[in-house]
Amino acid sequence: TPLLDIPKLAKDFQWSVIFIMACFMPLSNLMSSDAVGLKQTIAMVFGPSLSTMSPLLFTLVVVSLAVLATNFLNNGVVFMLFISAVALMADSLPGVNIMAVSYLIGLGATMCYALPSGNMMMAYMFSFKDLINVKEFALRNTATIALLTLFACTVGFYYYNAVM
Repeated sequence: TPLLDIPKLAKDFQWSVIFIMACFMPLSNLMSSDAVGLKQTIAMVFGPSLSTMSPLLFTLVVVSLAVLATNFLNNGVVFMLFISAVALMADSLPGVNIMAVSYLIGLGATMCYALPSGNMMMAYMFSFKDLINVKEFALRNTATIALLTLFACTVGFYYYNAVM
């Protein structure tokens, strides 16, 4: 007798999540390549307005945008795009500790659990509509992410600037 009955186990598995991730992963590497020009476009479009902000406000805006983007895109792509864009703008950002901002962008890029598009595990969690209230789940996760982002951008900003 077989140890596992694969067809019986497979009928309850959320295959759509696996197929979506399998299709998206090759695109994520393409989006972050230099040939596409997305990093340079982000730096060119947002650079002039971000360069006039105070370092703390700049950090709050950039990390918040990374947190927002990582809930719709792959967090690795968001991390690479945002750090590359900040590095491209480094010369026009006086007083901004690029290393500190990079660490906080990395932290923000991991806060991808507000929406099912953020990561595979959240897509899997949101698929259990009979066990959770999807709207309440998303709202609570969003509130948690907002508080964590604010905490990271204030406490983390001062911490990383002190140690780097």
